[in-house]
Amino acid sequence: MHPTAGGYDKMAAAWYTALRSVPGSLETTGGATGSALVGAASGRCLDVPGSNTTNGTQPIIWDCSGNANQQWTYTASKQLQALGKCLDAPTGAVAGAKAQIYSCSGQANQQWTLNADGTISSVSSGLCLDVYGAATANNTPVVLWTCTAAANQRWNR
Repeated sequence: MHPTAGGYDKMAAAWYTALRSVPGSLETTGGATGSALVGAASGRCLDVPGSNTTNGTQPIIWDCSGNANQQWTYTASKQLQALGKCLDAPTGAVAGAKAQIYSCSGQANQQWTLNADGTISSVSSGLCLDVYGAATANNTPVVLWTCTAAANQRWNR
């Protein structure tokens, strides 16, 4: 059975309500102000260093400040956006590849799955956002790694 247009609206509303009720879920409205992603191990925020919007800039963890370079919006197209750029997994990424920000393209390497365990995985590679070496210090780079659900791969909003 195929739902009517009204049925689609009801399903979308139910899904949105359910998503918002889960601790650690993210905003899903495209134009909304984002939220900080806080590393479970470090208590530090996913940060675009120096608000540098150059394609290829690698995110780090840094003390949470509430500034725009730490505000991430999860869009309906599964993108994580900050400063008008998308979080990007390089094409062909393998464990240890750097996460980066890049101009939004809508491709699968810029789509992310917010998992129930707090991990964030790349649609294209299946790898998770990972604070390198399980470090907790400011300026530690964020990479892609095989998902283990360890504390250095879990993020809270």
